[in-house]
Amino acid sequence: MAIVVFHQSTVSCPNCGQTFVPDVQQILDVRQDPSVVSKLISGHANLVACPNCGFALQVLTPLVYHDPSKELLLIHVPMELNLSQDQQEQIIGQYIRKITDSLPMEMRKGYLLNPRRTFTLQGMVDTVMEAEGISKEMLNQRQEQLKLVEQFMQSPPDLWPSLAEQYDEQLDEQFFSMLTVTAEMMLTNGQTQAAQQLIQVRDAILPHTSYGRELLEIAQRQEQVIQEVTDDLRKLGNNVTHKALAKLALNYAGKDEHLQVFASMARSALDYQFFNELTSLIDQANSKKVREEQLKVRERLLELVALIDEQNQQLINQSASILESIIAADNVEEAVRQNLAMIDDTFMAVLRAYIAETERQGGDEERLEKLYQVQQIIADLIMQSSPPEVRFINELLQMEDMLEIRLALVDRAPEFGSRLLQYLDALLHQLQNQQGESAITQRIREIRDEASKVIEKEQD
Repeated sequence: MAIVVFHQSTVSCPNCGQTFVPDVQQILDVRQDPSVVSKLISGHANLVACPNCGFALQVLTPLVYHDPSKELLLIHVPMELNLSQDQQEQIIGQYIRKITDSLPMEMRKGYLLNPRRTFTLQGMVDTVMEAEGISKEMLNQRQEQLKLVEQFMQSPPDLWPSLAEQYDEQLDEQFFSMLTVTAEMMLTNGQTQAAQQLIQVRDAILPHTSYGRELLEIAQRQEQVIQEVTDDLRKLGNNVTHKALAKLALNYAGKDEHLQVFASMARSALDYQFFNELTSLIDQANSKKVREEQLKVRERLLELVALIDEQNQQLINQSASILESIIAADNVEEAVRQNLAMIDDTFMAVLRAYIAETERQGGDEERLEKLYQVQQIIADLIMQSSPPEVRFINELLQMEDMLEIRLALVDRAPEFGSRLLQYLDALLHQLQNQQGESAITQRIREIRDEASKVIEKEQD
């Protein structure tokens, strides 16, 4: 169901009657948010969820689509708004000024003065699809896939395996990728329950498809290689030398999967000194054939290191771009929620680096405040989505006094039971692998011991 909104006005949910102010996006700028392309094409642009019942509403509003890389500027003003020509021109002028002001001078080109009007939203979608090289056939295939998803969601779970076998040919990589992207969009739009149902369908049917079984075989093979390389590196001990690493790398001659994992796990040590040691060992080869094989190892490692560094830099640049768009947004919290799927370890590392650099330079308190705001919003969202056991553990770690921790455990640990101990064990194992013994691991171990006593006493 579509509801017309101009600016920020209150709407009433047709399902439950709840009134609320929808957060609409009137400018879809690919430069600021690349995900708007898929949102528009999939029909999720300005699809909002009722905060009371979760019912999805399609909000109709003046809409601008901008892609500077393709010099594409589209304007759509819904006829349902009944705006006069002068009002429409005024709106369009405001949008163009806002887009122009957001661009550096070298990107302000003539196409901005001649936006293309689309009389229907579908006309805008068709124009974007053409610009993106998406054919009608590709879109029709997607529609068929969506119908198949609907069929799964309307069927009882015990029928999913047989349905998966029946439609095995259609359940390919593209289908499962579409499921994941759609679920992420639903989460962004607040449709948590629907997103969880999609993920449940995806995870349940994947093992019953040819594509899923192929993925499983690949994953098992990769897991075995990772375990072998991990064991080899562990055998080198804590005081590993560049020469020892070089010898290990040469042992992987003719084993490209092992070399890929080795390069990924040991990247920080694959420096100038490492390649010097590697070259020295190659020079000592006892035959021409061995030397040629070892030279291939060195060439492959150089390729892999360059590829890893390039990928890491791309991730850093992408995270930096997303962070800049978030702190430039009028509503920072909403911007964080819209980009939640892109927030990972790299993003958090970039955020910490931005905070440190801004503090070091000084003078830009507004920017620093925005960065801290982003950090706090992310922390709050993580806590909200965490299991209750994890939230409780975080509460315990905020307590300084051990007596206060014991009292909290006596009060609440029994409601979690052995699950609390499992989460504490997993957290302790993770931190020990990352940083070894530290003050935080010691505190978690103390909490774990106290929690164990309380839970065992309760069970007795």
